[in-house]
Order: sequence, then C-alpha cells, then structure tokens
Amino acid sequence: MNINNLISWSAAMLLVTLAWGVTACSNDADPSPRDWTNHVPVNKDDSLAVAYIYKALDYQKWRYEGTDSVVKAMITVDLEDYDTWRMFKLEERSGEMIVSGLDIDSENLPEGFIPDGFAFPLEFRLLQNLREVRINLSAEEGKEYTRYVALPSIFDNPIETLEISGERFGIAIPREIGKLGGTLRNLKITHTNYSIIPDEMENLTLLNDEADLTFNQFSGKVPYFPPGHPLRYCILSWNQYTEMNWEYFRDDAMREDWRDPTQKCPYLLFNPLSGMIPQDIVDSKWWMAHHTSICSFRYYPAYGCFDNCKYCKKIQR
Repeated sequence: MNINNLISWSAAMLLVTLAWGVTACSNDADPSPRDWTNHVPVNKDDSLAVAYIYKALDYQKWRYEGTDSVVKAMITVDLEDYDTWRMFKLEERSGEMIVSGLDIDSENLPEGFIPDGFAFPLEFRLLQNLREVRINLSAEEGKEYTRYVALPSIFDNPIETLEISGERFGIAIPREIGKLGGTLRNLKITHTNYSIIPDEMENLTLLNDEADLTFNQFSGKVPYFPPGHPLRYCILSWNQYTEMNWEYFRDDAMREDWRDPTQKCPYLLFNPLSGMIPQDIVDSKWWMAHHTSICSFRYYPAYGCFDNCKYCKKIQR
C-alpha cells in the first residue's frame, strides 16, 4: 500500500473510531498486528456510512440461534475489516473499494433489532455508488407496530435493481423512486403495506416488462397505464383492486392484431374484481384473447368474478 492510500485508510478509520468508540485493543494484551499488505482502502464516505448503518442496527449485540437451541454463534462484524461486512457488496474501482450493493434482511437479524419507531440513519446519503438494493423488513410474529419504516436515502444512487419487501413498509411508494429513471431496470416491491403507486413511476422508462408489484395493498379502481408507460405490463396480482379499468381494451393498442400474445394490461389475477364487463368488451376477440391476465376459470369467488363473464366459473369451496 502506498503512503497516500495508507493515509486515506487511516483517516477513514479514525473517523469511525471517533464516531463509535471502536477500540483498537484491550487493556490486557496487545492484539496481533494486522497485515494490510495488498489491502485496498475503502472509500471514506462509504466506510463512514457502513459504520453508521451497522451502529443503527446495534451490530455489537447480534446473536444468532443455531438449529440446536443450546448453541449460539456470534456473527462478528469488524468495522476495520470489510471482509466481515456481509450486508454490503464491495468492488474495487479506481484504486479503492466502493459499496455497490446492499442486502438487509430482518429475517436474518435477531428479534427486536429493528424496533417500533426504527429509522434508517441519515448517513445512508453518503453512499453514492449503489447499483443493487434489497431490503426486507418483515413484521415479527406477535408484535404490533405503530409506525411504518421509511426507506433510507438511496435514490441518488445509480440503482439498477431494487427489491423491497416486508409489512414494516407502508402507505405509499416514495415519490423519489422517479429519480431512478435513468438506471433502474429491475423492480420488485412485494408483501408490503404500500397502498399508493406514485405518478413519478412513469419516469422509470428502463424497467423490464415484469416489474413485480404483487402482494401489496393497492385498492380501488385499477390504475390506467397508457401504451408506453413502464408499468403497462407489470404484475399487480394479489392486491386489493375491486374495479377494473376497461380503458385497457379501448386504447390505441386495440388497433394491433388481437392475436398478439402480449397482454394488454397488467397481470391482475387474484384481485377481488367484480361487476359487469361492458358488452362491447365481453363480445370482443380482445377479451377472449387476453382475459387470462385478469380473470380465470380457476378463480374462487373470494378472488373476484365478473357477473357476465363466461370464463369466471364460480367454483364452490
């Protein structure tokens, strides 16, 4: 390691030490000297962000139960050794290590370490190179929560893959998600209490056709995404929509070949849709060809049935 890199690395570790009181050694014995040969330094801002995030999660107290209830294994995180930063993906760029990925899963953390009222630290904004973000905050069994958790400050990153899940997230997908329009390609938001899809998601023009928005709490009338909208063909199954938006069968796409296998609207299976299908649609070849993205003869009544649809066979349980 050259002297400039050594100074940069030492400065970053000094900041971590001052912020969190990380001690270099015990009073009883000096530790073995570290071998920093060929050890690439970490970007200073990324290093500080990692320290703040682990501290917010009370990493020094983590204990994991093994398959044998008698056995407990301490999962050690050493803020000076990025090989132990298991929640973060690092890669070398321009002679330093940068944080390019994040994977926080509450199911892999001990109970109680993301309490009611938890908030991600503001120092998340120090991370500027994230390309992959996965955060799962599932509710702990038997616990009640009074507040939803807000997503951390990640929307100024060049994120290409974003996966959010867990009942601890709620009310509305953050409008800031629209800032990822120039990079985001893969989106998965599932099993949350989000009930609002913001208009800003129309900026996500690079999304693949299988953006997954299943198992949330979206309700009311199905939103209309016109041709060319990035959510036109997304997956909205297993939500709480009750009213279909028939504009999907009347817009400009109807001038195309009705045999086109591409669905004409988001996948909406297993929503409690009901009511009457307009006669011009129920008699059309479009409905015959594409109804399977909305309703199916496999449906149970609890999942919705249209009163005048021959494909909605009301199966008795």
